[in-house]
Amino acid sequence: MTGFGTQWSNDAHLWWIEAKPGEKLELALPVANAGEHKLAIVITGANENAVKAYMFGLDYVKLVEAK
Repeated sequence: MTGFGTQWSNDAHLWWIEAKPGEKLELALPVANAGEHKLAIVITGANENAVKAYMFGLDYVKLVEAK
């Protein structure tokens, strides 16, 4: 993902490929402290020139305690 600048974290995407319509991807997100959190994610957007497929890349998920 180096061609897209510095918004990616360490080339460590989780790629979900060969998904089918209606399928779900569930991830466990451990939290250090109980309470309300804000969720930030960075995912790879669609490429208009790519072959159409149900896939995406998850770069990171970040939980931040709400203040």
